[in-house]
Amino acid sequence: QAKQFYHGRTETIRSVTEASVRFCQAVAAGEPTTVVIGLFRDAVNAQVKRSKMAKQGLGVDRHLFGLKELAKEEISDATWGALPALFADPMYSELSTSTLSTSHCGGKSLSLFGFGPVVGNGIGIGYMILENDIRIHVSSFQGRANAFAFSLLQSLNQLERLFQTMAKL
Repeated sequence: QAKQFYHGRTETIRSVTEASVRFCQAVAAGEPTTVVIGLFRDAVNAQVKRSKMAKQGLGVDRHLFGLKELAKEEISDATWGALPALFADPMYSELSTSTLSTSHCGGKSLSLFGFGPVVGNGIGIGYMILENDIRIHVSSFQGRANAFAFSLLQSLNQLERLFQTMAKL
């Protein structure tokens, strides 16, 4: 939540960046650990930068959503005949469909936090990062939560091995 705004607001923080894609491709290709570590750092830096921008209200998702809602009001008032072409474009629909939707809860009073998918064929992940562990709840309307959770666990274990290697360098 961007708390510096009146009544707060939320913004989507997209996790896929060019840097994160390069990191994933290097891991999948079995690149040397030193290369993977450098790409991991690049991916983290890109994500931190994107997160800071979103917290400052510089993301695009909520801005575009607001413009679309205003346009709908104008159409209902008969000011406009149709939504602007941007909102009818298939890429806008793809951009605004969150197949993987996550939410973090940092409160210490909870022991588990769930978050459901926001589209019918999606995956929802609620997670809590605590001092000594990470708690993750995966849900799906299509019965895919267990398979996704297993893949996620494998990926987290792989990251743990990478961090252990980083600590030795």
